[in-house]
Amino acid sequence: SSGINAEYGGEHGCYSFSRSILVSTEKKPHVFHSDPHTGMIAVSKKFEDNHNQHGVLKISSIDASHHEFVNLHSNQIRDIKFDHFGNTTLLSCSKSKNVMITCLKSNNTVITYPAPRDCWSCTWHCHKDHIIYTGLNNGEVMVFDIRNTKESLESIMPIENIKKCPIISVVSLPGETSDVLVSSLMTVSHHKKTSEGNYHGELLGIPPGAISSVAYDSDSSNLLVSYKPVLGTKGSSEQHVLMKLTDSKETGMQTEIINTFKGGSTQALRCRSSLISCPDDDNHLLVCLGEQESNSIKIWSTKNMKMFQQFPIKKDESGPIIAVGPHRAAGTDYLCGLTNQRIVQYKWLLSESHFENNSVAYQFDVPN
Repeated sequence: SSGINAEYGGEHGCYSFSRSILVSTEKKPHVFHSDPHTGMIAVSKKFEDNHNQHGVLKISSIDASHHEFVNLHSNQIRDIKFDHFGNTTLLSCSKSKNVMITCLKSNNTVITYPAPRDCWSCTWHCHKDHIIYTGLNNGEVMVFDIRNTKESLESIMPIENIKKCPIISVVSLPGETSDVLVSSLMTVSHHKKTSEGNYHGELLGIPPGAISSVAYDSDSSNLLVSYKPVLGTKGSSEQHVLMKLTDSKETGMQTEIINTFKGGSTQALRCRSSLISCPDDDNHLLVCLGEQESNSIKIWSTKNMKMFQQFPIKKDESGPIIAVGPHRAAGTDYLCGLTNQRIVQYKWLLSESHFENNSVAYQFDVPN
């Protein structure tokens, strides 16, 4: 069932199940990312025959039945990001205390940086292809300039008197000052460069709680913060809070809650949500969530704050949903859901009639 919202599901198009791809028999995937230029998908996983090999499964945009495992790290990969400059290079970080850039055209390592602690998140600078960031498990963010192959450029330190915990997201903000949003398991902070060249951070005013993921849309300056249910609290559920960010010299960065989307009452594994533009309307944001209680993907419209579509995933066949995100290949838009065994793709179709008449499902299995 797609659960199409009639207001937006007809003439404006909708998603339809396309294919399900087995990526791991050992239930070890953690995160995925799609190259916006080539449409290649990378899924982090452990190599089934070797406990010390952790890498990514490359899934071709031309032939989804073609896959290739690329070994990268010696411990679990926490985050991966394709560059957005068209170089087909993948940034990855792991519990093996290193950050790596790999060319996925040749599968050759470009550069590896050691880190003093486990790495939990990573990202590229939004417009400088030589700057990368990685968040550590002690609340620190390391900044690297890949023109310096030996050491980090600088560090963004956690705000004083705030409990130090793992950084689950780093977002590079547009602009000349290289501002970043840094999200831990408990807080979100805005860090900007001072005239002395150091970073100064301020906490954003967000609801308290255990954060599971953070997503940001630079065009609208909207921030989506997803929270786990409160353990042992009756009636507690996942909360997905959509906020508008505004920044000024007088007040700093301010948050305004737009809407709160409620989810399920359980979340055994950390699940990553996403905030994406509707494929046929750049001004229409979609809030895309994975709900483990119902094991379904839920898509909410930010125009009417109603559910746009819902896709259940069979838990006994695919495992619990752990991430939802966009994918684009050969001019076609998709939404992907990652479970701990499979990646499931939903293709954007232009109209509900097209959805009804032309939905074709494919399923591929990856050998060990």
